[in-house]
Amino acid sequence: MQRRFWFVMLTGLLFGCNRVADLSPQSDSLPKEAIQVVKTKYPEAATLVFKTLTDQKIWQVNFTNKADAHQSVVSKVSFLSNARMVNGDIPDSLLQVINQLSIKGGAFRNFRVVDPTPIDSNSQLMADYQWHGEDYTVKWVRQRRNMAYTVFMYSRSSVEYVVDDTSVLPDKLIKFYQSTAVYKKVGRVKVYVDGTGKKMYRDVGSDAPYSTVALFNESGDPLFSLYSDMAMANYTMNPDLAAYPVAMQQYIKNKIESVGITDYFIQHFSQNGASCYYVMDSTDWIGYETPNFFSNRALFYDENQPVFVSSIVPVKEVNGFVFDASGTFMYRIFGAQVYQ
Repeated sequence: MQRRFWFVMLTGLLFGCNRVADLSPQSDSLPKEAIQVVKTKYPEAATLVFKTLTDQKIWQVNFTNKADAHQSVVSKVSFLSNARMVNGDIPDSLLQVINQLSIKGGAFRNFRVVDPTPIDSNSQLMADYQWHGEDYTVKWVRQRRNMAYTVFMYSRSSVEYVVDDTSVLPDKLIKFYQSTAVYKKVGRVKVYVDGTGKKMYRDVGSDAPYSTVALFNESGDPLFSLYSDMAMANYTMNPDLAAYPVAMQQYIKNKIESVGITDYFIQHFSQNGASCYYVMDSTDWIGYETPNFFSNRALFYDENQPVFVSSIVPVKEVNGFVFDASGTFMYRIFGAQVYQ
């Protein structure tokens, strides 16, 4: 109790009457450095509410700055992400983009503008989206050189941020890189946190020969990796679902085929004791015998590349679904290019 008293006194002395709270059980351990990171960039920040994401290292912080509400992630030394919430409806120009796609018809909320990050050279436009009873995040990326939007819809994340500190990553993730010949070391990793606090990790900059594509669950098990031991052509087009786990069969019938995705392939990934299945829509593919290389790269490398406009990737829409070894659904991502 005495430590709690001094924490309140310290924050009060530093920041006047602004409310500072920690939603996690480790309230006494919230360092003043994390608060100072916010106040240095936003001296008028008020009603700071912290939630621990990685104990003693990373926090989500919601606060107000003048008339704006912010949802951010900070370390002891810097912002890892910063989103300014925008009041009102989604702009008509962005709705028009969505209305040209198969994912139209859902409900948007929490529209926000996200500051550039080490992997995002421009501000990102994002919103929460409910579609066919499922919760997603939608991102619009403006490709100015060809007057197009790249649109991504993926399994809902409440916050996202980029780290290059391996001490905040799961041991299994680190060992995956150490045991895979194509990788030399872990680079930047993007962390997705869902509404329950569960994390997912995506490699966005390891020291490998090509742009890497790797997705990991909260424990650090690889869910998917483009540069793995699997053969590039190891996929099954329009497969017999009876050969796959029952939970996966049911999801495909109820959540994939039911929304019109009937032409797809299934890819099995197995490496270092981890195993998963990857289902991808192939409806819009044109004349490739082994579409998985190009599709997977396009699907996951989503930060600054106009991935759907080159001659290598002649697609309009791509859907991808990841399942674990038991057939339990883990993650979905949708990508499309829309010209204006």
